[in-house]
Amino acid sequence: MTESLRGWWELEPDDIDALHINYVVAFHRGRTLAVAKIDPDSWKWLEIDGSGHHTTAVDALGNPRDTRPRGGDTRVRWAFDVPSGGAPSDVWDAWVGSGGKRLPERLHHTITSFWPASPADSAHDLLGKAVRLLGRGLRPFMRRHFQSRHGVDWLETLRRRHGLLAFHDDPASPEDPYVNLMILRREWSAVSYAFARSDRATGQKLLNARNRWAHFGPVDAPNARSDAASILAFLNEIGASNEFWQVESIVRALDLQISRYEGRDAPQR
Repeated sequence: MTESLRGWWELEPDDIDALHINYVVAFHRGRTLAVAKIDPDSWKWLEIDGSGHHTTAVDALGNPRDTRPRGGDTRVRWAFDVPSGGAPSDVWDAWVGSGGKRLPERLHHTITSFWPASPADSAHDLLGKAVRLLGRGLRPFMRRHFQSRHGVDWLETLRRRHGLLAFHDDPASPEDPYVNLMILRREWSAVSYAFARSDRATGQKLLNARNRWAHFGPVDAPNARSDAASILAFLNEIGASNEFWQVESIVRALDLQISRYEGRDAPQR
């Protein structure tokens, strides 16, 4: 089972690495079957040409060797190696256990899926991943609504207008949404027409969640789950579907932490 989990995946390894996703889980008929740890330095690629499969570079063992820049090409599938020893027992127990964990109905008929979380993540870690996904999902929305008003330099213009020139995205976390959230809150009247449920207070609530994570404020699983749920609802409103389902997975991971703390099994949805 572990060998079959190694590949070939239609995904971007850089996305997996950026979100610190460490494990892949197999499922069948709505229940998890196995979990494998990802060796992040072992990604290999296979190029798809029409209906056939071929590799353009292989190592001494005949495995595809990564000789190209990552990103963008949908004809490419990726595989990874599994470190010796496999997944730790606590990870197996959390995601598989003796009888498997039930998946949400929405995932029952997908070919592949993954959680942007692992059982080893703390509530603070999970909130950080949700915040970064908010940053990723928010950027196209901001560009779409403000570039038409302020031109290609819209971000610099609005930074200057609102005294945000001293604030730059943390190089260690390029998807930090702080600047865009500040602009959104202060320019809400320009985009309010795009929202059915969110209002100006939403921007402040998301900023508070971001700041609790960034400044290592007190974050427990219930608080992180509340913040992640707010991020989830906002991503749904702005149409960031890919980030939405990933944050939905984070909410499920936080549900698991809460239920384990309360002495119950994983929530059944």
